[in-house]
Amino acid sequence: SLCDENIEGGAGAGAGDNESLFQVEARELGKEILIRIQSKKKKGVLVKMMEEIQSLELFVVNSSVLPLGDSVIDITIIAQMGEGYSLSVKELAKKLRMKALKFMSS
Repeated sequence: SLCDENIEGGAGAGAGDNESLFQVEARELGKEILIRIQSKKKKGVLVKMMEEIQSLELFVVNSSVLPLGDSVIDITIIAQMGEGYSLSVKELAKKLRMKALKFMSS
């Protein structure tokens, strides 16, 4: 199954940054999940996303980060489901999106 969660525009009240961008795509393939994230460049965004993924009983098998222009990064992660993993791809995308919004607005 596949899920896209997109956020464009301000990251919340007082964010003051209309250039904010965050997109999450998650696809489940057997016991693995492919996660693609496009994000505005901000120091620490990759670390925060990895921490959140691992806290959800997903184990990162492979990852890559590519810059897109001067202000956006594209993160691709392949993660293996742990025994305690129970989220749908839609729930996973939503959780990652919420974590990113909180981080981007801080």
